[in-house]
Amino acid sequence: LKELGVPAGAIFIGDAAAYDRSTFEMFRFLGYDRLSRETGAQLIDLDTPAYMRVIVPGGGLAYRSYLFKEAVRGFDVLISACKMKTHGRGDVTLGMKNLLGMIPTYPLAGYPRGAILHAAGSDVGRLIGDTPPRDLTIQHYSRTSPAGPGGLPANRDKLRRVIVDMACIFPVALTVVDGVIAMEGEGPWQGRAIESNMLLAGYNVFSTDVVGAYLMGYDASEVGKFKYALRKELGEANLPRIEVVGEKLEKL
Repeated sequence: LKELGVPAGAIFIGDAAAYDRSTFEMFRFLGYDRLSRETGAQLIDLDTPAYMRVIVPGGGLAYRSYLFKEAVRGFDVLISACKMKTHGRGDVTLGMKNLLGMIPTYPLAGYPRGAILHAAGSDVGRLIGDTPPRDLTIQHYSRTSPAGPGGLPANRDKLRRVIVDMACIFPVALTVVDGVIAMEGEGPWQGRAIESNMLLAGYNVFSTDVVGAYLMGYDASEVGKFKYALRKELGEANLPRIEVVGEKLEKL
């Protein structure tokens, strides 16, 4: 980006860490603080207020609207830089799934992002409404959950719809998939590291994910979120119709 003439001070690297970890703690652990010093790019914690509410264009598949850090309003271009891996609940984790890191971890009343993304139940829907009750907490939901105290019943299909909602809200200008060391199996925590030695980049996040899924051994019809991406007309899923340059996919 700097070589293309973008000032270093206008380049931001953002994320919102999960599971009670500080985003900047994770930045330091992963070496992003060093990267920031070397390049001049700024690190931004997407987990902190002030928040703004964004309505999903054309209507959301999971929720009507979501909360995000207000600062993202000022960004002109979004690049999704992600790892190539599988996910126990999401088939493949690539450019679209990576956008979940835009959502703050605790955007409302102490309610964790994981519940918003994964959990079934009407209370979750109430929290995402335009006038969420400020007194509803994760402890309340755990007590009233069909799974019992401390349990959050998962809705795998809901996660797929949230992912596509994110892709509708944030038009990705470039997706870069790092498959140098990839993951297969029960990701994102218990998978196996695979030395794939490949990088994949594309201008359409959905079609890039389709190619990435193919390289991981999946047909597009096997990936649940892709059917929702097609419903939203986010891109091309027919592999022969996707323009691919570089190495032949069959060789990879």
